[in-house]
Amino acid sequence: MKNEEYEEAAEEVRITEEQAKYHIEMMESLERLYNNKDFKKVFMDGYFKEEASRLVLLRADHNIQQEEKTVQSIDDKIIGIGELRQFMLTVFARGRQMREAVAEANEYAENVYNDKE
Repeated sequence: MKNEEYEEAAEEVRITEEQAKYHIEMMESLERLYNNKDFKKVFMDGYFKEEASRLVLLRADHNIQQEEKTVQSIDDKIIGIGELRQFMLTVFARGRQMREAVAEANEYAENVYNDKE
């Protein structure tokens, strides 16, 4: 491997390591939030459950269905709740994937190192 190719490969590994670290840190931050009683009260119960239910029930109200702008506003809010929830699930999924990838890479590197001895 030429020196230039080695430098490029090393740079790709460094960028990948930074990305993995970022995603793992995001997941760990979100885990800490999930374990916070105020976060659970405001977001998990208040926003994702109570507010979502309120909006769905409001959306089903016959009187509301007559007002197109109100219906669109309610739909947008419901979608927003779903998007935020999906973002959080994605943060968890990426973090877990990166944690596993780092563990596999470390195991592979250890095996390669041990095979050289």
